[in-house]
Amino acid sequence: MNNKDFISDLASQTMRTQKEVSSLVSATVSAIISNLTEENAVVISGFGDDSQLQTKCIT
Repeated sequence: MNNKDFISDLASQTMRTQKEVSSLVSATVSAIISNLTEENAVVISGFGDDSQLQTKCIT
């Protein structure tokens, strides 16, 4: 599923316009990226979590 299909599907499920959904998805992705950039964990209940891992360099 590409972004256009995702937006379209989500819009039909929520009875919102594609423009509204696109704006919300964009804001959500920006918030996730911002938090990961600041090394904060991102947890989406029922979906999982994503965080940047800090690992030691193996030489």
